[in-house]
Amino acid sequence: MLKNNQGDFIYVITPENKTKKTFVTLGIRTNNMIELLSDDLKEGDLIVLDGLTKVYDGSEIIIK
Repeated sequence: MLKNNQGDFIYVITPENKTKKTFVTLGIRTNNMIELLSDDLKEGDLIVLDGLTKVYDGSEIIIK
């Protein structure tokens, strides 16, 4: 998860394998997990977890 002057955000991977910046609200924290809340997130969405410093809104992603 990243943060800028607009708030906390993640990158969701679209069906076109591009990243989409999605702002989230932090929910419950347990152990090593954080609940992410957003009307733009759906169960099963793929999100970027690694390489966040190399990704920007609209980046093309290769899933390995």
